[in-house]
Amino acid sequence: MKAVTTLISAALLTSALSAEARLSSPAESRGYAACFDAAAEALPGLVAKRDYFISKSDEGNTYFINGTAWQGDARTDVRVYCETAPNGRKLSNVRTSEGRFALANGMATDTIAAK
Repeated sequence: MKAVTTLISAALLTSALSAEARLSSPAESRGYAACFDAAAEALPGLVAKRDYFISKSDEGNTYFINGTAWQGDARTDVRVYCETAPNGRKLSNVRTSEGRFALANGMATDTIAAK
């Protein structure tokens, strides 16, 4: 019985992990690139983490990107927030600030791996 419980737990964990992360679609990649390029103008030496978060709706996509940038002589954690059209071609909002994004329980986003 313990082996069956362990097997079921492992299967559930595997399916939960695979549902969270996936490669970005072409539209998501365009939006990510537009977001990153706009943020890089404001943040010297911006380096984004490989994974980012995205919230999708009919009106557009919202990107949540963690990274680091130069603040004086030190690298600092930064977060980038952007909104784009669903196809990723039109960037409508960009905000940057110090810190990191962390997902709240129940937040409807996907974790995306940048290409």
